[in-house]
Amino acid sequence: MPIKASPSIHSFSKPQRRSVNRKSTIGFAVALLCCIWSAMWLVLTTEKVALQRDNESDATNLAIVFEQNVSRTLGDIDRLLLFLREMHERAPGGADWFTSVRGRFTVDKETLQIAVTDPVGRMITSSMVKPGDKPVDLSDREHFRVHKLTSNDHLFVSKPLIGRVTGKWSIQLSRRYYDKQGQFGGVIVVSLDPDSFARAYGGIQLGADSGLALIGDDDIIRAGTGSFKALL
Repeated sequence: MPIKASPSIHSFSKPQRRSVNRKSTIGFAVALLCCIWSAMWLVLTTEKVALQRDNESDATNLAIVFEQNVSRTLGDIDRLLLFLREMHERAPGGADWFTSVRGRFTVDKETLQIAVTDPVGRMITSSMVKPGDKPVDLSDREHFRVHKLTSNDHLFVSKPLIGRVTGKWSIQLSRRYYDKQGQFGGVIVVSLDPDSFARAYGGIQLGADSGLALIGDDDIIRAGTGSFKALL
């Protein structure tokens, strides 16, 4: 005769039900924690990106201000050099260089020295020397050779070097001047403290690996702050 299969009925004891409920609770808690961590990671990542974007914007704006200040300083010095040259050209016997380089309008706290050389590179006078001092030979200096050996009439900005009269690190900004026959007469040079370009920005915290630098067309650093300071 056919055998009928009766449906089986499973029943769980109370301990078994508690175990199932506990596993469900743990699973829900794990899923909830994952959601919370994912949300926190998303928030932190968004804030990091926004902070990085703000820092980049601040650095860009700071670099623009730095560039404008440097350009203004170079422009002021170039106008001074051109003024001294024009004063020499207009004077019947040439400029009184000794008096000119010591004028109140020529020297400031950032200027280490203003000097004038003759056509062979001997220092005629300087705001740092006294009458009768032994002439200093500057014919091997880069700024003199550039003006002596080329016909380009432009402002020249040297690499940082130790001044022979001041004994201090300086950047030399110079222009050539002409004698009464229109020939090369020598060089007028203003020596600046390199830190003067970046001193106002030295206290700004840009990060351990950040800084501001004044770099010439030759890729040589003239002045810098932060991480660039150690490269000078």
